[in-house]
This record gives sequence, structure tokens and C-alpha cells, in this order.
Amino acid sequence: MEYEVFISDEAKEKLRALAKPIRRNIGRKISAMQIGLSGDVKKLKGSTTEYRLRVGDYRVLFELEWNQS
Repeated sequence: MEYEVFISDEAKEKLRALAKPIRRNIGRKISAMQIGLSGDVKKLKGSTTEYRLRVGDYRVLFELEWNQS
């Protein structure tokens, strides 16, 4: 299953503050994750839709939303 990614304005600002090699690595991991949630992905405890993707020392928090159409 392939997922569509939307990055919030707040997340974009935080990404811009990181060094370029780190941004690239995070971008590659997010792109890879779009296909079947591959990578170091774990569901957050106490939530049904929130997950995290580990990228080195960083954690990318995200939420899955299902389109009911």
C-alpha cells in the first residue's frame, strides 16, 4: 500500500532549521516509508493513529488518516 504524505508548515520550519545532510536523510526515509510504512516505524502507545519514524537521532511523528471514499 502506498501512502500520501502531507507535511505541516510547522514541520517544514523545523526541517529548514536542520543541516542539509540531515534534511536529506529524513526526506529519503519519509519517501521510503510511503510504501508500506517501511523503515523503523512504531505505533505510539495509547494512540490508534499516531506513529513515529526513527531517523538516526531524530523522530518523525506522524498520523495515519484513512480516506473513507
